[in-house]
Amino acid sequence: MNAISLENRDQKTRFLDEAQKKNAAGTATDYDVLVAKVGLENAKPVIVRTENHLLSLRERLRFLLGRDGRPVDVRGDLATEIAPYPEYGRPWRPLWRTARSCRTSATGSGSRKSW
Repeated sequence: MNAISLENRDQKTRFLDEAQKKNAAGTATDYDVLVAKVGLENAKPVIVRTENHLLSLRERLRFLLGRDGRPVDVRGDLATEIAPYPEYGRPWRPLWRTARSCRTSATGSGSRKSW
């Protein structure tokens, strides 16, 4: 998550550089440069927030593991295989119709037989 916010900041930096170059060439306005600057400044709090969130999560994990002040780091990924959905077919429909016919015969309306 922190890597995404860092990549976002890098992209906004490139966008600002591009806007400044275009402005120097006369193909962009001062407004475009201002928009790029604001975008870059708005990306900074997100980075701080994600870094603090990661620190908080590490501290919580350290507490749950009972590490007593020793640092904790997590490595690896949570990759999983996506299996296809099972085929359910329609075997439940006859049961549903049977249950519906029992309900109508129990109420007295309809000419269907009960179990």
